[in-house]
Amino acid sequence: MSFDKLLQQSLIWRGFYFATSLLLNIILSRYLAASGIGFIFYLSNFFSLILLVASISFESGFTYFASGNIINPNKLAGFGIFWIVLISIILVFFFHIWFLYFENNSPITQLKYCWYAIFFIAGVLLNNFYTALFQAQQNFFLPNFLTGVMNIVFIVILFVEKMYNYSLSQITDSFFIFILINGIVVTLIYFIKNKIYSFSNFINYDELKTLFRYSSVALFTNVIFFLVYRIDYWFVKYNCSANDLGNYIQASKIGQLIFVIPQVIAAAMFPQTASGNFQADVSDSILKLFRIFVQSFIVLIICVFVAGHWIFIFVFGQSFDKMQLPLLILLPGILCLSVLSLLSAYFAGKGNLKLNLKGAIYGLIVVILGNILLLKFYSIEIAAIVSTVGYSVNFGYSFYQFLKTNKLAFVKLWQWKKSDWLWLKQMLFN
Repeated sequence: MSFDKLLQQSLIWRGFYFATSLLLNIILSRYLAASGIGFIFYLSNFFSLILLVASISFESGFTYFASGNIINPNKLAGFGIFWIVLISIILVFFFHIWFLYFENNSPITQLKYCWYAIFFIAGVLLNNFYTALFQAQQNFFLPNFLTGVMNIVFIVILFVEKMYNYSLSQITDSFFIFILINGIVVTLIYFIKNKIYSFSNFINYDELKTLFRYSSVALFTNVIFFLVYRIDYWFVKYNCSANDLGNYIQASKIGQLIFVIPQVIAAAMFPQTASGNFQADVSDSILKLFRIFVQSFIVLIICVFVAGHWIFIFVFGQSFDKMQLPLLILLPGILCLSVLSLLSAYFAGKGNLKLNLKGAIYGLIVVILGNILLLKFYSIEIAAIVSTVGYSVNFGYSFYQFLKTNKLAFVKLWQWKKSDWLWLKQMLFN
C-alpha cells in the first residue's frame, strides 16, 4: 500500500472515531454543564498521567518493533494482557492510598474513585496497545471503526439515561464503565482477527529488555510532553473557579480535537518511518502539511474570533460563555503542536527519541515558570498565553532540528502552493 493510501485510510477512519468523540463530548457537556464535565475532565487528566507512567509507553514500542518485525507481534499481544492485569492490581492499592491523603475532599467516595481510575486506565491501555498493533499491520480501519461505533452506542445509552432521568452520578458511572468496555472490544477483535487463542509464545528476556529500553525513553518524553500541554489544568483548578475550569478545559479539548488530524497523520507516519519505508515521502509530506496547517489555522482563528462565542454557547450550553478568548489564545500553540506531532513521529520512527525529549523539556520549563511567575494575575487567559508560548518553544526546537537534518531551506515553508491542496484532495478522495 502506498504512503498516500495509508494516510487516506488513517485520516478517514481516525476522523470517524474523533467525530463520534466530539459528538459524545457535546452531549456530556450539555447534560453535566461546565462544572460537571470539568470534574470528569480533571479526573481523566490525572488518570491519564498515571496511565502514561503505568504503560511505560509500550504502545510506542509495540508499533516500532512490530512494524519492523523485530519482535513477533503475537508475543507483544500476549505481553500486553499480562502487563495490564499486573498494573491494574498494583494501581488498586495506589489509588486507595492516594484518595486517603490527597482526594479525601472529593465529591465521590473512595470506592468509586478507585474503580473510576482502574476502569479508565485498563480500558485506555487495552485500546492503546492493540490499536498500536493494528497500526503496525497498516490496519487503521478496524480499531478506529470499532471505537467510533462504540461511541455511537454510548451516545444512544446516554439518551436513554436522560429519558429516564438518570442522575448525573449515574451518567458519570456509565462514562468510565464504557471506556473499559471499549478497550475490551478492540482487544478481543485483535485476538480473533489474528487467531491468537493462547499465550504459549511469550516474549523472552532479551526481547523484553529491548522493549523496555526503547519504551522507557519514549515514556520519559511522553510524560514531559503530557505535562507541557496538561499541567495548566492543575494551575487553573487551584487558582480559578470550577466554572472557569470547565470552560478552560473545554477550550483545550476543542484545541485537542483540532490537533486530531495531525495526530492521525503522525500515527500513519510512525510505522512507515520505523520500518524504513517511504523516507522521502514522509519528509516531503511534513513540508506540505506545514503549509496546509498554517493556512487552515489562519482561517480557523478568524472564524473563532467572529462567531466563536455564540457557537460555543449554542453547542455546549449557556455555562460555556468563557471559552472564546482562551481558545483564540491557544490556537497558535495548537498549530505548533500540530506540526510538532508529525516531527515527533518522524524522529521517533528514526529512533531519535532524545531529540523529542529535549524539546519537550524546554517547553515544560517555560510552562511551569510562566504559570508560577504569573500566579498573582492568574486567569484562564493567562494560562492560555503561557501554554501557547511553551508549545511554541517545544515546536521551535524540533522544527529547527528537522530543517537541519534534511538540509531544507527556510523559504520552502512559505511557498504556498495550490499543488499542496491538490495532493491533499487526491490523497483523501482518490
